[in-house]
Amino acid sequence: YIEAIARRVWAMALKAGLFVDASNLYRRDGPSLNYRALRHNVSEKYDLLRCNVYVAVDPENSKPVRGFMAALRDIGFKVIGKEWSRNANGFQSSSLDMELAIDVLTQSSQLDVVFIVTGDPDFVRLVRAIQNRGKRVEVMAYQDRIGSALKQEADEFHALESLEDIFMEKPEEPEEPEEPQPESNESPALEQLEARKTRTRGMFRG
Repeated sequence: YIEAIARRVWAMALKAGLFVDASNLYRRDGPSLNYRALRHNVSEKYDLLRCNVYVAVDPENSKPVRGFMAALRDIGFKVIGKEWSRNANGFQSSSLDMELAIDVLTQSSQLDVVFIVTGDPDFVRLVRAIQNRGKRVEVMAYQDRIGSALKQEADEFHALESLEDIFMEKPEEPEEPEEPQPESNESPALEQLEARKTRTRGMFRG
C-alpha cells in the first residue's frame, strides 16, 4: 500500500501533455466520447500542463461544431479548430494533423509524458521523434481503429473502451404509457345483479 502511494506521488510530479485528434475519434454510429473523463484520466495521475484538442470545422455547417468547441473550452481544453477545404479531387482536408504535430514537438520540451489520442498511423514518425527526445509517449484510441504501427511504436497503448466512464450515457427512453382500458358504464353491483338474473332465468327454462 505504501509503495503504491509512493508511485502515485512520484507520477504526480511528472508533467504531462494531452493532445486529442477529435476528428479521428468521431463515430457516427457509436456512443459519444466523454471528454471530461478523458481529461480526468490523465490529470488524476499526472501534472497536466497542456490539454489540446484539434477539431475540423465544416464551413457549410459550422454551428453544431462551434457549440462542441465551446463545451470543450468550458471543461479545460485548449481548442484548435480549422475549417475543411476541398482539394482538386473534391475531397475535404485540413492541416490539423500538422498543427497537432507542431504543437507536440514545440511543447514536449516542458513535458515528461505525452499522450496522443488518435488511431492515425501517420503519427508514427511523431511518436519516434518525441521518444528520441527522451520523452514517454502513450497513445489512446479505439481498439478497432488504431494502426498497428502506431500501437507498436507507443510506449503504452490505452484502448478507450477500457477507460472508466469514457462514454456518455444515453438518456433513458421514456416508457410507453399503457393504453387505458375502456370503462364500463355499469357499476360492479349492477353487473352482479344482471348476472344473477341471467342464471335464474336459465334455471326456470331448464
